[in-house]
Amino acid sequence: MLFGFPITKWWKSSIGLLPYSAVGYHVNDLSYKENIGTINHEFEGQGGLSKFYWAHAFEPIKSISIGANVSYIFGTTNKVQNVTFPDTIYMLSTKLENMVSVGDLYVELGIQYYKEIKPNLLLVIGGVYNPKINMNADGAYLVRTYLGEINDIEVFRDTIEYKASKGKVVIPESYGFGFSFNKRDHWLIGVDYKYDKWEDYRSFERSDSLVNSHTIAAGGEYTPNYASNSYFNRVGYRLGARFSQTYLNIRDAQINNYGITFGIGLPLRSNAVRGSKSKVNIGFEAGKRGTMEKGLIQENYFNFYLGVSVNEFWFFKRRYE
Repeated sequence: MLFGFPITKWWKSSIGLLPYSAVGYHVNDLSYKENIGTINHEFEGQGGLSKFYWAHAFEPIKSISIGANVSYIFGTTNKVQNVTFPDTIYMLSTKLENMVSVGDLYVELGIQYYKEIKPNLLLVIGGVYNPKINMNADGAYLVRTYLGEINDIEVFRDTIEYKASKGKVVIPESYGFGFSFNKRDHWLIGVDYKYDKWEDYRSFERSDSLVNSHTIAAGGEYTPNYASNSYFNRVGYRLGARFSQTYLNIRDAQINNYGITFGIGLPLRSNAVRGSKSKVNIGFEAGKRGTMEKGLIQENYFNFYLGVSVNEFWFFKRRYE
């Protein structure tokens, strides 16, 4: 949820609440050992981070804009490991929980150049830079043993270790750039590239097996005739594609992510109503992540998106009563 509004002719602002990251996985790894039986290693991740931001953009020189997002990032992630023994009731199971709570400020910077090549045809070139940030965090490390479950509730026996600590989570620097061509109220095409230096990621002074990532995306939108009385001529039809070398490198194979997207923007109101551009936005994504080589996993996924963009003339003083 976000809102954008002008403060002056040369100063624009936006405020909103957005998801920043998410953790969600559940994996079981079964093995067998003589005199013990089946051993189940269970790995589960939950939680995520959110971002509350206040953004400002300024136009100090005609056709050049600079901006900054000041955000507060907050949330908790919990990574859980379980070791259980399904073939016997005499072995104690072990559960390890590693919780990290983050709450700190984050800054993003940007610059944009725009040029009207000819009437209603606009070229936009922009860049973004996110500096490396050391974010304050609270950690909790808990290891317990338990006998089993009753009605899906674990019955714990002993606490082996509990440790609470304060530390830093290092969000690495990243940068990106892109450009677009836009014929006002008719069509738009654009390309974006982003680089994230995930090798510098740290959590409580511990590094991870992450690698630097690259993402490139391209897309476009076409509206047949925004001023038409025909509803379907005012619908925005959208198509896009993206490719990403992700921050995961497993068994010397960097995990890639491919996706194509389709979407439409459905006008909410008649064009005659104060030039309203409010829309219901529907999107669909089909993608593939991972590889079947080296004993790894490949995932085919589908995502559905639904949103509402409200673009209205608010806060205008009435001229007539």
